Amino acid sequence: METIRRLKVQQGFSADEKLNEKTPVVEQINVIINNAKNLNASDIHIETTRENCIVRYRVNGDLRKVQTIQKFIKNQFITELKRICKFNISSIDTLQDSSVEFKTLQLTIRGSLIPSLYGENIVLRLINQEHQPCLSDIIRKEQEDLSKQVLNKLKRKSGVILLSGATGSGKSTTVYGMLKELDKKIKKVVSIENPVEKRVAGVSQFEVTKKMEFKTILKGVLRHDPDIIFIGEIRDEVSAEIAFQSANTGHLVISTIHANNPSSVVPRLKGLGISEDIVDDSLLLVMSQRLEKLLCACKQIGGQSSEGCKKCHEGVIGRTALFDYLTQEQILAGERYKKFDDTELRSKGIIL
Repeated sequence: METIRRLKVQQGFSADEKLNEKTPVVEQINVIINNAKNLNASDIHIETTRENCIVRYRVNGDLRKVQTIQKFIKNQFITELKRICKFNISSIDTLQDSSVEFKTLQLTIRGSLIPSLYGENIVLRLINQEHQPCLSDIIRKEQEDLSKQVLNKLKRKSGVILLSGATGSGKSTTVYGMLKELDKKIKKVVSIENPVEKRVAGVSQFEVTKKMEFKTILKGVLRHDPDIIFIGEIRDEVSAEIAFQSANTGHLVISTIHANNPSSVVPRLKGLGISEDIVDDSLLLVMSQRLEKLLCACKQIGGQSSEGCKKCHEGVIGRTALFDYLTQEQILAGERYKKFDDTELRSKGIIL
């Protein structure tokens, strides 16, 4: 188990550096983070109450309580956690964001802190850098038609591929899976992200900051003659305009957008100032993603266990992505998007 070190809050130090004296509280935080990673938790929630702190993990989309931090060490616990996760420990009444990398764990943690009625609430997003699944691992064999569409569109020289879905639905994982499929030996691939979640070999990744704004980065990136541009999210008129302008000038653009389903993406783009003609010419593929819980063999049809086994958590062994999609051809023909029917997966006891 990696020991998490106490840090001086200085730019450039990682969580593997500047080891100070170890304390029981630091060791407690160490256990909390290691256990969360081992359980494949996506987030750690630390919620302060009048009496104590509640620690909860989000596993397979659900929150579950794992620990209570008693009142007499609550303040020390929060202070040490802030130090480890590179929050400003001297500030207790402002919103804060942070990012810290644990190289030994191959884990990046993005933190968010907000003052509450009884103290500071912290949410830590865990980003596992160990393994990035390929597209074939993400898109199930039952959706082979979609897989072929994605691979075909990724070979195009220009256009826009968009992925929509709720927060936490796995959009970033799917996009990084797409980036792995690209032939980066003969293509110049760049990404503009806020923030960069995972490092991808062969991709020039740029992070939006106060000093390096989105438009500034893209202006510089276009001078580097990229073939493919990944824009983290189309969230406003500026990012939408830039994405489609880039596609119209001979670049393949991959991005995400918030929309309920593939059909609602087109009206969303029009609301952001993109004309119907430009959408028709440039939008190659829209995918809408959701995650469903995968049942362990012990809970599937014919399984004997009612409470789960050592390999799962209450019968669930993870989640799988399911997609609805809309191609450029379907848009031009005025057809509805292709919705994935999960009835068979449910009837076979594969998903919950």
